Amino acid sequence: MRASAEMIFYADEIEELFEVLEKGYQSNGNIVNLGLICNFDLGLRGGELCALKWLDINWINETLFVQRQECTTGEVVDYVKSDSSAGYRELYLTDGVMQIFKRIKNE
Repeated sequence: MRASAEMIFYADEIEELFEVLEKGYQSNGNIVNLGLICNFDLGLRGGELCALKWLDINWINETLFVQRQECTTGEVVDYVKSDSSAGYRELYLTDGVMQIFKRIKNE
């Protein structure tokens, strides 16, 4: 299989996208821009990303516990695709994601 068939984005496209998202955050302060950058590492479903809370982060172990999701109705439920191995789970956070989370918390 060709490399291009295996990739959704090329590295330069990701870099450009991150620059646009950073500029978006700088211009309007909407943390969604930073959340999307984080999600390249986290790989969360949209509803899971929207439902994150600070208490889901273990700052010492640098992990994130995914335990809820926002439904299409806007309701947040403590249920995450438990019929799948990708349901409730703990994710290790990269240095980049930790930096962004700390930045959001501080700003």
